Amino acid sequence: MIVIRTAEEMARALDSPLDPKLKQRLKGHWDRLSEYEDYELSELAVLVIVQPGDTLEQAEAAFGQPLVRNSRFCYLPELAEQHGSWIECTFILSDDGFGLILLVQVDPNTDSRILAACNNAIAEIDGATSR
Repeated sequence: MIVIRTAEEMARALDSPLDPKLKQRLKGHWDRLSEYEDYELSELAVLVIVQPGDTLEQAEAAFGQPLVRNSRFCYLPELAEQHGSWIECTFILSDDGFGLILLVQVDPNTDSRILAACNNAIAEIDGATSR
């Protein structure tokens, strides 16, 4: 699991040998969040990258709050999309816009509870936008 809360952690992640699709998504988020020059990344968002072998409990501990209950996220994501072998869920958690960006690798060894919540979020958002 990779947790990104600071500019330094983001720089390390972008310099590491990550999947190109994941790196592209991270770079896009970094570019957008960097526009808020008066704020530290930790004031804007936390990014949690769930990789094969990581557990729901580890993800919740890294985030510091419950994420999934009964195959659904505890918070309604604003966005849930699949990009190749990655699912991205974006949550706005406070009125000031602080968010969680959850990036989950689709893999047989990824915690099935996290994948189920991601797939349910994608289906719910797709269903809501098609109405």
